[in-house]
Order: sequence, then structure tokens, then C-alpha cells
Amino acid sequence: MAIAPVCLNSLMGLNARLLSEFYDILGNTTKSKIYKSYSDKMNTTMSRVFWSEKDGIWLDFNLRKLELIPGFYPSNLMPLWTETYGSERSPKYIVERVVAYLDRINIISFPGGIPTSYLDSGEQWDFPNNWAPLQYIVVMGLYKANKYNHRAGILARDLARIWLLNVYYTYLNYTPHELMEKYKVTEVGSAGHGGEYTTQLGFGWTNGVVIKFLIVFGHEIMYENQRYPLRS
Repeated sequence: MAIAPVCLNSLMGLNARLLSEFYDILGNTTKSKIYKSYSDKMNTTMSRVFWSEKDGIWLDFNLRKLELIPGFYPSNLMPLWTETYGSERSPKYIVERVVAYLDRINIISFPGGIPTSYLDSGEQWDFPNNWAPLQYIVVMGLYKANKYNHRAGILARDLARIWLLNVYYTYLNYTPHELMEKYKVTEVGSAGHGGEYTTQLGFGWTNGVVIKFLIVFGHEIMYENQRYPLRS
């Protein structure tokens, strides 16, 4: 299957926008305009190719069948983080639809975080595993989108809290006490599994995302834990 992924294309749009801003700072207006044009084209692509008006979310595109590929993947929310919402609809409208989509699939219902997919294939990048980079993409994308929709910010905080507590309880449950490469979404306190190798210990991206979430959401999460304690 030939797939055009949402995540890669939204990152290309972000990179073009950053390069345009970089060249503008340097005073190179010619290159700044070139990359601004690239960024605008990618933003249009996000609207016309990847956005599903029916579902209210971006979806990967099958280049052979020329159709969107249904199904939940955290990477499909990358445009929230890159802020490549698409040029043909307002960011406020897009965020409202995305939040409604996440509520509709009940993304907050998993006790251990955001699943990598809903497909239970036995592979490590599928259900019931979750990975720190994908938690980061969704949570920080929703955090940025809070300026358009307050519910997005609430979801960001709650999803960060759920995942951090899973990491914490898993840390306590295993000896030696380590952070894990991946975790289960179906329960609190268990490392992920599956794929071609055993789950790795002490993983850098888990460390980094834990620190980032604590910096951004730490005080709010402490308050929420006092009101609604989560037990393993």
C-alpha cells in the first residue's frame, strides 16, 4: 500500500514555515517568499487531501485507491502540534471538530494513555501499547489548540495526567525501578509488549516527555490528583 501520511506532510509544512521565518530574520526576502509559498501549498494540501469533513479529523491517504484511510492513529493529530490546520477552514472550526472527534471515540477512557492504534495486531506499534512521542504529539497539540477551544486544553491536561500516572505506577511496580520504552493503555502500572524485541528500560523519549508534561501541567495535575485520585 502506498500511503501519504498526515504526520510527515504536516511536518513538511511546519519546516517550510520555519525556514521562511528564518530567512526573513536574515533579510533574505527571496528565499523567505519561496518557503512561504511551500508552506502555503502544504497547508492547502492538509485541507484538500488529508482532512475528512465526515469524521472531523485528518486521515492518511491511500495513493493507489485515491481515498482516505479510516481508523484512529495519534499521528493523525500532528497538524494540531505543527499548526498546519489547513487553509480553507478556520482553526477554530477545525479544533472544534477534532475535539468532538476525540470525545466521540472516547479517547479519555483508556486508563493508561492514548493508544497507538485500535488494531490489536500483536505488534509493538499497535494496541494496547502507547509510546511517549505519540502522547506528546496529541497532548501538546491540544495544549496549543486551547486558544481556539477551552475543551482542547482540558483534554490535554487530563491525557497528560493519565499517562504520567501510568508511568509512575509502572516505575513502582517493576524492579529495578526504571522508566519504560512503552506502556499499556488497558491498565495502569504495566509496560507494553509485542513486536520483535523485549521492552527496553530507561528510555530517553519517555524521560523527556515526562519532564515536559510535568513542567507544563505539573501544578494542575497535582490539584486534579487530590480531587480524583487514580489508583493502580
